[in-house]
Amino acid sequence: MVLGLASGITPGEVLYYPVDKLDILEISREVVAASDFFRPWNNHVLAHPKTNLIIQDGRAHLQLTNEKYDVIISEPSNPWMAGLATLFTQDFFLLAKDRLNRDGIFAQFIHSYQMDWPTFALVGRTFAEVFPNSLLITTNFRGDFLLIGFKGQNHLPRLQNENPAMVHARQTKNMMLQDSQLLYGIVVSEDLPRLFGPGAIHSDARPRLEYAAPKSLYYSDPQIEANLQMNSWVSPETERKTMQIQESIDQKINLFAYFLSVHVILDDMDCPAGANPVQKERFYKLTDDYCAHNLVTPPFKSIDLRQRCKAVQIDTIEKHIDQMPDKAVSYGYLARLYESDKNWEKAALFFSKSIQIKPDDASVHEALANNLRRQGRIRESIAEYRKALLLNPDLGGALNSLGWILATIGDSQIRNSREAVKLAERTCKLTNYKNPYALDTLGAAYAAGGRFSDATDAVEKALQLMSESGGKADRIEAMQQRLRLYQSGKMYVKPDLDIP
Repeated sequence: MVLGLASGITPGEVLYYPVDKLDILEISREVVAASDFFRPWNNHVLAHPKTNLIIQDGRAHLQLTNEKYDVIISEPSNPWMAGLATLFTQDFFLLAKDRLNRDGIFAQFIHSYQMDWPTFALVGRTFAEVFPNSLLITTNFRGDFLLIGFKGQNHLPRLQNENPAMVHARQTKNMMLQDSQLLYGIVVSEDLPRLFGPGAIHSDARPRLEYAAPKSLYYSDPQIEANLQMNSWVSPETERKTMQIQESIDQKINLFAYFLSVHVILDDMDCPAGANPVQKERFYKLTDDYCAHNLVTPPFKSIDLRQRCKAVQIDTIEKHIDQMPDKAVSYGYLARLYESDKNWEKAALFFSKSIQIKPDDASVHEALANNLRRQGRIRESIAEYRKALLLNPDLGGALNSLGWILATIGDSQIRNSREAVKLAERTCKLTNYKNPYALDTLGAAYAAGGRFSDATDAVEKALQLMSESGGKADRIEAMQQRLRLYQSGKMYVKPDLDIP
């Protein structure tokens, strides 16, 4: 049983294994309709003969059904969503455990972001109270976890080198798992009572999570990671297997392949030191294939990987642009790749191609305007900013950029203080006068029109905001220099138009 359909990818993965029947519990018919968009990735789960979709509250189903399950996977939305904390109570976990067959397994998704340690520990402690024989594993090393509870005596099963289940795992296109031994590397702790310690339990009678979770909605607690590192325990066997992964170049590359397949980019990703030519070839082929099929910029820390990926993506788009599902987006992405190499002319060419296909895309007009400004083609840049603002009058970047040009350009035939003030005032209103760079532009616009007192007030406010937010020292110094100009009754002129 899977509680929560969402995109359908989790239950779709289940169908690669030899299950007799799959029950999917989903409370929202709208979610069921939306899951159709993910059919290329969810194994067409709802059309499968083994699938039984039940539109019902998951907890109510477990309370009323006579079914027994070998595996229950619970993936509700985050516990700060109204009403969902009842799916993390001791009562619910006991109910799920009762609906498991002997030696059954229960998997509960939980995250550590938008949560503090006491709340995270509350969920984990409650789970461990019902499933003392349990594990915590990470799914992506980025704050997503599974609590795994075993009803029987089995704990972490010994993962054979040639695990029979790998035949099924390798059928999916959503994940590349070369070796089941890699799963040892995602085990965080095999002793949850020790990890989460004594304390409160979340229950129907004491619904603590219902009120604690929303308080951390915009907060990430570093204490969670610190406590996981300090209090987690794994068996000597798991520790030994994890060390073998870390010491094997082939296994490091296998792990890299797995991470790429689930779109996880870690800070230290790079070709392992000591790799031989065959291993290097495999590593870079994985990188090239990923970059060719995912036209987003992976946040590789390695400069070599970033440059290699960029070259692959440029080559892929230019060769296959006619087969791209959205040529305008592809041209725009290609333009930004060239911009990152400061190839402004090429970038402008592809921004223009994107605009030819979608002339009403204000953001691309703005991007082209920024590009033309960097080339010194100021009149053309101004024209593109104006086109962008005709399409979207509230486009903050275009408002501020055009206002800055018209306020500070040295060419008096282009400078227009009245229009600059209108643009800058609109930008400041849109940002509730809380954006220091918009206020800096407003100050320059006022000064260009001779309103030096107003210019002084605007920049003083900008400097105050910069100080409060810990702004960069060079930006603060530049604003202070402009402030001194306005205080002495002089406007600011910046011929090369570095937009703040």
